[in-house]
Amino acid sequence: MNRREVFIAVGFVLFLLGMLSLILSFVGMQFVFMKWLDAWGKGYGTLFRILIIGLGILMAYFGSESEVKNSDKN
Repeated sequence: MNRREVFIAVGFVLFLLGMLSLILSFVGMQFVFMKWLDAWGKGYGTLFRILIIGLGILMAYFGSESEVKNSDKN
């Protein structure tokens, strides 16, 4: 796996984890390993989940963007 593929894969995983965690928090459940997100309160926990989603989107975008730039050079 090259660096672009890793960025896309990690971004996708972060996006999915963030979305699932956000959806679960709305119904009163959460992943055990993400329980620390609500340590400072429900509002900050939601903000952190949204930031994780945004980071995942950015990582996937930048991973795929460099792939497009490299294909234009060929």
